[in-house]
Amino acid sequence: MKLDKRQKIWVGIMLAVIFVSAVISMQPVESKKDAVVALDQGKLKYSGDLVRQKFNGQGSLHFHDGSVYKGTFKNGYFNGLGKYIAKDGWKYVGNFKNGQAEGQGTLTVENGAVYQGKFKDGVYQAK
Repeated sequence: MKLDKRQKIWVGIMLAVIFVSAVISMQPVESKKDAVVALDQGKLKYSGDLVRQKFNGQGSLHFHDGSVYKGTFKNGYFNGLGKYIAKDGWKYVGNFKNGQAEGQGTLTVENGAVYQGKFKDGVYQAK
């Protein structure tokens, strides 16, 4: 099965979220506000709230490739309002659920095309 560009984007985001969640679950960090944590030998940097050693509440996650997520986390996943800016030049601003675009949002791809509306399981729902 061949994936289109949008599907590849969301597969990449999901893999990043799964990786980050796995790394965080191994970190011996107490629950606290305004934590700054370097993960995977400094390749990931999280600034924000931690609860039971997981990203929870407001925070930002900087990836080694230059991609950045800023927004709400729940149990280590992007969850709630947030903005993901990829190093490749595309960005998504809107709602996330369990690490995927879910609900209302705006995806702007590298060529400037804008997809605004509803997303389900990380996929834009064309009208």
